[in-house]
Amino acid sequence: MSTEQPKASPHGARPRHRARLRALREQHGHAALASLGRLTRGKAASFMSAGVVAIALALPLGLAVLVHNANQLAGASRGSTDISVFLDQGLDHETVTKAREDAAALTNVAKVRVISPTEALDSFKQRPAFSQALATLDTNPLPPVLVVTPRETGLDQVKTLAGKLGDLDHVDQVVADTRWVQRLNAMLAIAQRAVWVIGILLALAVLLVIGNTIRLEIQNRRREIEVQKLVGATNAFVRRPFLYGGLWYGAIGGIIAWILVEIALALLDRPVERLAHLYASTGGLDGPGAGGFFAMLVIGGALGWLGALLAVGRYLRAVEPG
Repeated sequence: MSTEQPKASPHGARPRHRARLRALREQHGHAALASLGRLTRGKAASFMSAGVVAIALALPLGLAVLVHNANQLAGASRGSTDISVFLDQGLDHETVTKAREDAAALTNVAKVRVISPTEALDSFKQRPAFSQALATLDTNPLPPVLVVTPRETGLDQVKTLAGKLGDLDHVDQVVADTRWVQRLNAMLAIAQRAVWVIGILLALAVLLVIGNTIRLEIQNRRREIEVQKLVGATNAFVRRPFLYGGLWYGAIGGIIAWILVEIALALLDRPVERLAHLYASTGGLDGPGAGGFFAMLVIGGALGWLGALLAVGRYLRAVEPG
């Protein structure tokens, strides 16, 4: 006589699995809404905590935006890097024209302008420091000059072009002042590194602020947590609303940080436009935009969740039913 046991149908496990997932989604949704409702009920304390988080996030965001705009402004000023090519003295007009055509034929040359010795002498005579000395000269000692504007103004491209210009005929000296560009690039690199350092330090500050806020909330709800554990609530169930609370603190702080930076940039936009005009640039400050908004929302929420996780893991174990 056969004693085979009936096999469990796989179709019966699927509804149970779906029911478990549905229940888990409902629990997460309830915990998220409950923690948000608790945060809105404690308006003053919640706003102060979110405000501290917002200031900590707004500082690196604002610095990053300012460095980005400074880099753009510097890029516009780098475009004014011209190369001065001093030709031999005494060249006739045809030879100077031929030298100009040879320079214009090189790669990475946007335009070439010729300054004749007469134009250069007249320009120096208009300066009081040189006018009296030049008036005593019988002949013009200045050579013709080619002012070459590079198409690409990177340091390597400018140095390569200067070397090619120096190899042309009738060229006496090539002057390409790129040291100020090197100094500017070095300062911007330091500023970018400083943004990362300050951002990491303030991210740690956000973790501490949210962790301390969650710690106080755990202490205030100690009785409630003890009752939950007495009736069999798991640590994951007890931990869940605190994690969502940290997530809400960080996300709201990130949104406020974005708003603060936008307001600050609006106040600085007019002076920056005047400064950009002096550097032959147009436009004002570029704000963080929609990308910065979502970045602050995600970064703030992630830091809030991590800070809450660290605080809950440390302090929740100390709350046990007596």
